Amino acid sequence: MDCNLGTVTGSAARWYKQVPGGVPQFVLVWYHGWSSVTYGSGFSSPRFTSTHQSTSDYRLMINNVEEGDSAVYYCQTWDGNTVVFGLGTKLIVTSSSLPPPVLTVFPPSRAELQSNKATLVCLSRLSAPFAEVS
Repeated sequence: MDCNLGTVTGSAARWYKQVPGGVPQFVLVWYHGWSSVTYGSGFSSPRFTSTHQSTSDYRLMINNVEEGDSAVYYCQTWDGNTVVFGLGTKLIVTSSSLPPPVLTVFPPSRAELQSNKATLVCLSRLSAPFAEVS
């Protein structure tokens, strides 16, 4: 996952992991001038690493991803006294053996159809957690 700090070049890049409905967890912090990464509780090398391409371009890498790594990962830095977060990168890790979801479409009611409206409800069951629905 990449993070571009824009014009901010004198600040470290921090990474946070957030699962839906959960609080953000601090993953790691790294600055291009440091000799090593500082990790949050439960995160360590070599599974979680960070590199930089320039003084403002950082990358979070997760090796041997697991389903438990599924989350939105946010990059954060400081611009002077202002904390700045990226928009986040959604990571979804699924097992290749997952069955397809079971979809059920519920039709509109007769009363709704008589009012020239039609609302369909689609229920997805047995789907991978955190999956996109469109």
